[in-house]
Formats: sequence, C-alpha cells, structure tokens
Amino acid sequence: LMDLIAPYLFVLRPNLLSLIAKRMVDISFQHGFVPESATGFFLHSYTLINIFDNIEEGYRWEKLALVILDRFDAHSRYPKVKFYLTIFAATWKVPFQSSIVELQSCHRELLLVGDIEFAAFSSQRYIKYCIICGKSLIDVEKECAAISMEVSKLNQMNNTLGHMCIHMMVLELIGERSRDPFALYKGPISNCEDLLAYASDNGLFAIMQTTHLCRLVLGFFFERYTEAASMAEQFRQCHKGLHSLNYILHAFF
Repeated sequence: LMDLIAPYLFVLRPNLLSLIAKRMVDISFQHGFVPESATGFFLHSYTLINIFDNIEEGYRWEKLALVILDRFDAHSRYPKVKFYLTIFAATWKVPFQSSIVELQSCHRELLLVGDIEFAAFSSQRYIKYCIICGKSLIDVEKECAAISMEVSKLNQMNNTLGHMCIHMMVLELIGERSRDPFALYKGPISNCEDLLAYASDNGLFAIMQTTHLCRLVLGFFFERYTEAASMAEQFRQCHKGLHSLNYILHAFF
C-alpha cells in the first residue's frame, strides 16, 4: 500500500514522504526484504537529500535500492527507481549530459513495462536536460512534438500536462507562435494560464512549479524582468524544498 501511494505523495503531499520512508525501511529490516523495499530505500534517500542536505548518503541509499531490485530480478520496477535516481541524487553527482542518456533509456523502459505515467515524467525531464545542455531548440521542439503525439496515441494526455507547458516555452523561444501544443488535449485546459489554475485548484505543486519556471525563463530571455521576478517569487511560494532540477534552474535564473 505504501509503495502504491508514494508516487502521488510527490505531487500532493511531499512532506509526508519521510514518514512513509521510515516505515518502509523499518518493516524491511524487521521482516525481510522484498522488491517493494527498493521504494522505501529510495524514499529514505529522498529524505536524506531534501531534509538533511546529505547528498552523499542519499546517493548511496538510492544505489542500494537498485541492488535490491537486481537481487530479486524485479525488472518491471527497475526503470522507475532508476528514473528517481536520475532526477534526484544523480542531479548532484553526475554530468547532465550523462543524465540525458539515462532519461532516454528510462522513457523507453517505462513504456515497455506499461508505466505510461512515469514515462511521461521521464520525457519532461529529458527535454529540460536537453535545453540545459545546449541542444538545438529546433531539434528539442521536434522531440517535444513527437512525445506529445506518442502520449496522445496512448490516450494519456492527463499525464503530460507539464510537458505541454514546456513545449509551449520551447515554441516561444524559437519564435513559433502559430502552433498550440494544448490542441491535442481534449479537456478544459487550453493554455498555460488554464494549466496553472487547474494545478492550483488541485494542489499539484510540481505542475505549478513547472509552469512558473517556464514563464520565468521566457521573461528572462525576452528581457521582461519584472515578469520574470514575479514568476520567481511565485515559484518560491509553491516550492516544497525539493533539491530537484526545477530548484536548480530557479536558483540560476
């Protein structure tokens, strides 16, 4: 049960993850290890990194989570834990260029095991890393469009709302305003403002952060500094203390 609810706590109640982590680790050491123990190990590493600022120890626990999965040959669970490793501890430990390769691999593997939700998350992070590492924005836009079409065919557009906002940012950066990435979405969200309102109403802090960050980047590059400063402050208000890529980009800009 704790293994199942953990991914949703990242979006809805990240402050509860440390409690779940302690309980899962305690149960594993008291009663023995199972594949789900890897989730507890990862969440413990999350606590070490984001609460105690202990990146070295957090990275070690994330590696142990992968060892647990190897021992049990839990191949269906491996891509998700590898994704977690790449977006948290590895952000501080390995070059972003290396993470691009890992995220591409995670996306393919998550699709193969049927985890469409985390495949979408992985693609979002992949696009952000491509932008940071200086990949051609024209090429990045093409990949954004391909990912959107892929998810659309799987009827999983709700899992890629944050990706749409990133795609819109890329389109504006290359001066292409005639295309609308939200057109594939058949729901009530038709632009970034609608997305922000939806995320705010539903307590989706990760999407709120992504939306504010995209608008911050656009404000910065188009010299709308008052707007950029406002987006930076709004990002800070919904920031939940995660030592993640969004946190790094916010601090940079």
